[in-house]
Amino acid sequence: MDVVIPRLTKSNKASVVRSVDGENQLKLLIDESPQKIMRLHNKAPTFDEKQKVFILDFKGKVKEASVKNFILHDNYTKRDCMVFGKHT
Repeated sequence: MDVVIPRLTKSNKASVVRSVDGENQLKLLIDESPQKIMRLHNKAPTFDEKQKVFILDFKGKVKEASVKNFILHDNYTKRDCMVFGKHT
């Protein structure tokens, strides 16, 4: 899954992004303006040979395994921006 949203400026306002030429222009804008656009993608799980399962490191925040758990990662800042997982 990929998510594209405007980044916040230093004054905590969303950057203004406009696409005049449709989808092709938007793709170009995303690739050339990482300081204005956040392109988040699903972090891929790693395979644990010992347990024979795919795992994601939620740093203790998620208590229950689920196929619906995911982490959205920003390659530009090298940060995890959103973590979604079951707590119960």
